[in-house]
Amino acid sequence: MIRVKKDEMIFMFLSVVNILVTLLAEIKGLSYVIFLTILIFKLTKRINSQKFLLYSLFIPNKYLQLTAIPIYLMFNRRLIKSHLSFKAWLLLFYMAVFGLLNCLIYNGLILSVLFQIGVYYSIFSLIQDFGDNLDLKSSFLFFNNMFCLQVVTSLLQLAVNNKAGDGIHGTLISAHYLGIYLLVYGYMLFKIKTNVLSNRNKWIRFVFLAVIFILADAKHVFIVALFAYLVNWIFTKINIKNRITVFGVCMMIGTVIFLNLIQADIGIEIFSGKPIGVYFFNDRYNKKLMLFHNTMREMKSWNGLVGFGVGQFGSQISITVSKGIIYEWNSMLSKYHYAIEPYANAMKGLMSEWYVRYGIQMSSMVLGYPLVSFVGMVAELGLAGYYMLLNLLDSCYKKNSIVFIIAFLVLTVFDTYLEIPCVFVLILIAAYLSRKKGKLVINQG
Repeated sequence: MIRVKKDEMIFMFLSVVNILVTLLAEIKGLSYVIFLTILIFKLTKRINSQKFLLYSLFIPNKYLQLTAIPIYLMFNRRLIKSHLSFKAWLLLFYMAVFGLLNCLIYNGLILSVLFQIGVYYSIFSLIQDFGDNLDLKSSFLFFNNMFCLQVVTSLLQLAVNNKAGDGIHGTLISAHYLGIYLLVYGYMLFKIKTNVLSNRNKWIRFVFLAVIFILADAKHVFIVALFAYLVNWIFTKINIKNRITVFGVCMMIGTVIFLNLIQADIGIEIFSGKPIGVYFFNDRYNKKLMLFHNTMREMKSWNGLVGFGVGQFGSQISITVSKGIIYEWNSMLSKYHYAIEPYANAMKGLMSEWYVRYGIQMSSMVLGYPLVSFVGMVAELGLAGYYMLLNLLDSCYKKNSIVFIIAFLVLTVFDTYLEIPCVFVLILIAAYLSRKKGKLVINQG
């Protein structure tokens, strides 16, 4: 039997109240109260550092989630004394050099460079930390209780909104993020053998998991996971070394080929008139494709090799400080008007008022939405830095199944997942679970 601790009961109660207040009154400030509550829990030693980080993943505010990571690393004494590998430090040095150089050339924001270096530093530190310190048993027990919270809040959202889809996201900001949590939690249930849950209880959870997954309509997450499993199986069978690097390079080459194909006569002939064709040829909906084309055009220079500098082209911080340019029709965002010229050129006119107000709701965000992490990774790091990142991931996960890392790389084409902690931290936990073949045994007591 799974016990619910007092701190978990308080967190779950506040989370349910937060969802209800958001649904009924559109008030979102309670997320800050929840964050302060778990911080007090940590400072008063009612919870440990790991649980503080895990709690933060289920607060529906990505900025609070990002704030929790350096706090967690500080509590774990890894914020300054992080034992990163030589490859990680080399990549961070590369980011600093070319980030600052691009700031000089394009008059970019140095603070954005420093912020994004901090994001990568935190990710690398978490990879190292989870490899050394992840408490699997407490994580599993915690995720079990958080699953109950997601079921309750998802059903509340269904009852109030009276429709499935994007509105069903539990406490995880987005239906897609909820789908990723369900995928990782389902893998936990499959991977871990324990007396905490009976087989009957496990199957009941699998049924609820499937129902919520369908209600959230996060089918692309499931398809990506199947694709990643297939790629990993093929690479393993043919004994590919550096599987993450090989896949990442193939993904980059495949993207360039596709972008050129879709502009050729044969591409127009294949996709024109098909349902998916609207996301390639209709200027109202093909925002993702347009950004990819625009980015490829801007990278036809030395920046294609070394990038435009982290924090300057497509990452979450660059999106945040350039909202006045991206949403130029919204005068309320005019003070957020910082973007290097290549990024401003690539984004200009994409996020039109019609698309933001109506087009996103009428179309597929998966296929059409342009603000994605893949653009940020490639455009900011350049081909050289992108290769260095892939090679670093290979060295970190060379003994693992790489299903979840491949899935994450593919998912970056669909959203700004790199800077969404409730996504990439879940992926790191799943990657940790995949280190060993067969079942992992956890017993209560």
